[in-house]
Amino acid sequence: MSTMDFEESGSCCVCCWAVAAALVAAVVFVIKKKLSLPKRVVETALTNGTPGSKVTLFGLPTTGDILFSVSSPCAKAAAFLQLSGLDFEYKLTSPMNAPKGKLPYIVHGDDVVADSSFIIRYLVNTYTSDNDTMLGKLLVKLTPEQNAVGTAVKVMCENDIYNFLIYYRWLTPVSSQFLKEGFLKKLPWGVRHLMLRIIQLSMDSWLFGQGFIRHHEKDMLHLVLEDFKSIEAFIGTKDFLVADEPTIHDCALFATLDNSFTFGPKELEDFIASSNVLNSYHARMKKLLTEKELNMASNNNC
Repeated sequence: MSTMDFEESGSCCVCCWAVAAALVAAVVFVIKKKLSLPKRVVETALTNGTPGSKVTLFGLPTTGDILFSVSSPCAKAAAFLQLSGLDFEYKLTSPMNAPKGKLPYIVHGDDVVADSSFIIRYLVNTYTSDNDTMLGKLLVKLTPEQNAVGTAVKVMCENDIYNFLIYYRWLTPVSSQFLKEGFLKKLPWGVRHLMLRIIQLSMDSWLFGQGFIRHHEKDMLHLVLEDFKSIEAFIGTKDFLVADEPTIHDCALFATLDNSFTFGPKELEDFIASSNVLNSYHARMKKLLTEKELNMASNNNC
């Protein structure tokens, strides 16, 4: 081999090694990027504000016989505002416009607060003092025992029951009915079905990662019925969940129960229909909530 051939061969080896090194570096970079935890900067939710400003609640629309919203968290916040007597307006929007990518959220003066539980905490702290017992029609001063029971029911509503409603509405054949009857009906046909598929994939990924839909549908329904039986026992002979007047916890329960009447499996609908306690409670809450004209956004604006 001549000196020139040797030098050319050496140059080729160097180039090959350089390319290989670059590829390895690129692969390592991609893997590191994929395996790195995302850096999220999240501000602490505001706990109180300045009284006086009108509250604007942003959420999802309603459909069928659901009073406030197809989203239980949005309905919970709307029920609270309706019973609190505060001046508010309900506007429809997309989760993509929300500060945390989820609904509901409120704008109150210069303050923006997301998540129904934090919204209620913020407004109660803003519009009541330690000496106040009521906010509008809501009992806000609870005993530790009342608050414990209310919190337990809220957790039931916002975990297994909420997860099941999402599963049944979006990941079963009923989703096409749910779609046609109002939730995405304003969108063009093609866009509507594409949006449905995107939402379904997102819901499936979330519920599977959370572990809920790793169960068979009958087992999921069993968990939900057990929760409702417990709630039925909690209410008992009382007019409301933990007291003779509604509390913030009744807002969560009504929102969940109102949504469970619509687009649910027959077994769930039959159970609720056969429960005098749950039916009487729902009717009592609905009457109280509709004594004052609902200040709700029209679905035409969606």
